[in-house]
Amino acid sequence: MRKLSSLALVLSLAAAPVAQAAGDDATDSGEPIVFRHALTGEPLDMDMRPDQEITEAVETFHQTGENPYSGDPEAIAAGEGIYNKQCASCHLKDGTGRIGPDLTDDNWTRERAATEVGRFEVIYGGGAGAMQAFGRRIDQDEILKVMAYIDTFRQE
Repeated sequence: MRKLSSLALVLSLAAAPVAQAAGDDATDSGEPIVFRHALTGEPLDMDMRPDQEITEAVETFHQTGENPYSGDPEAIAAGEGIYNKQCASCHLKDGTGRIGPDLTDDNWTRERAATEVGRFEVIYGGGAGAMQAFGRRIDQDEILKVMAYIDTFRQE
């Protein structure tokens, strides 16, 4: 693990500029993905919590855009606890949404949010409406665990 340098992340279920929908986060080059703010398309400030540890899982995600915790029962259980504490008040315990959108289906408002990178961008950097930037509250590793848990909503 290493301390956060200055990478960029954002996840928005509600908005991502169409021009950024698939473009510059290609993983073929081996370069880190450019994470963008869901509303502006600008690169995200990945230094929201400069003292956080960047785990191997986070480094892998920055390179591949694939969540290493997907399907991992231990990570999913941890993600459920974080979700219940941080997310359920807006998205409800079952993910069907109240203030926040329904997380149980694949009917995303914006094309980019249909990707793991896009969802990370919304969670990390915030989105439209009441969706705040959770990159200020929880570590990127925890965000990946929440994402792994949210994936279970669509499997049921």
